[in-house]
Order: sequence, then structure tokens, then C-alpha cells
Amino acid sequence: MNSEIRSARLLQDRKRLEALVERLAGRIAIKEISGNPPSRYLLAFKCRSISVVRSGTPTFTDEHIVEVVLPEEYPLGRIGNAKPLVNFKTPIFHPHVFTNRTLCIGDKIRVTEFLDLFVQRLGEIIRFNPDYINPASPANAEAIKWVQQNGKLLPTDPFEFIASTREPATKIIWRDHQ
Repeated sequence: MNSEIRSARLLQDRKRLEALVERLAGRIAIKEISGNPPSRYLLAFKCRSISVVRSGTPTFTDEHIVEVVLPEEYPLGRIGNAKPLVNFKTPIFHPHVFTNRTLCIGDKIRVTEFLDLFVQRLGEIIRFNPDYINPASPANAEAIKWVQQNGKLLPTDPFEFIASTREPATKIIWRDHQ
């Protein structure tokens, strides 16, 4: 991969992420940045989520520390090698987080997706937005089972990191003409 392209992208990612942090006013904080250009971020998300479930009862927490590492192949490498690596530094109980606190991202990362959008999606995952839960591909079987039994509790936080783009459902009224 061309190192100039990677460097330019990483610098753009940092600028866009800093703008996102400013726009979200305290919902995401950058705790640490490392690499030149920046390729590792330690982020704090302020939203309600589940840290652990014991005997079916969730324990909620309001801050989540997450490490995001952009590997050497990011953003243009093969899909499996180019995606960000995410590790939760604080406990989280989630269907797409392995017990070692690594996020299972899947293969739906696009080259055109900058880090700021990825971080917004990460916030949606943390807050258990049902649109970001894939029951067919869990990293934590116990967590997906809990979600399926407790869907009424989701999302766990009302704040949306990504504003809903869903159109409101249109109600069709059928009238009989006589």
C-alpha cells in the first residue's frame, strides 16, 4: 500500500474524529492517540450499556473505554486485514463482543467509511441498538440469548450516535367504496 495514501487517510480520520467528538459534546472523548500518523485511539463512550449479566439480571454502566487500532493494511488492504481492531478496556456484555473483550466486526467495512462513521457505529453497538445486532452471527452466545429474551430493554440508552435515517412508517388506510 502506498504510505502517502495511508498517511493522508489517517490524518483525515483524526480530523474527522476530533470534529465528531466536538459535535457530540461529551458523549465521546479521546483519551489517548498514538502513532505518527495516528493509528491507535483510546476512546471513552458516555452511554448506558450492560457490563455484566448475572442470573439474568443486567448491571448497567455509563462509561466504556475502547481501544481502536488501525492496522498497517487500513484502509486499502484485504478486507480481513484492513478493518479496525477494537478491544474494550472496560467490561461489556454484548452479543458481538467476545469474552476476551474483542469486538467481532464482520466484513462490512468499506474503504469509503472514515473512522468517525465507524466510531458512531461503535456507539450504536455499545448502546444495544437493535439495528446493529445480528442474531445469526454472535460472538457471545449467552449475550445473544439474553438479548432475544429481553429485547424490550433495548436500546439501553436513548442517545443516538447515528441519527436514524429510517422513514416513518406510512399507514395505509383501505376504504371500501360503495
